[in-house]
Amino acid sequence: MTKDELNREKRKLFQNWSDEEAAAMKKAKKEGTWKPGLDGNRELFTPIRDKYFKKAQKLWEQYQREKED
Repeated sequence: MTKDELNREKRKLFQNWSDEEAAAMKKAKKEGTWKPGLDGNRELFTPIRDKYFKKAQKLWEQYQREKED
């Protein structure tokens, strides 16, 4: 994997992460569970963030392994 490929994959991950967070926000607002304030909805986004952080970490590890080869 080249650095350009890594960057393309990171952009895809970020876009998917953003889309999933937007969908979670829309669903919460529709269901009436959206809370006003800055930190009131953190629990909605934490599992999504954790999932994408793990994916990003795996992508980085793959890049590092292939870079060494």
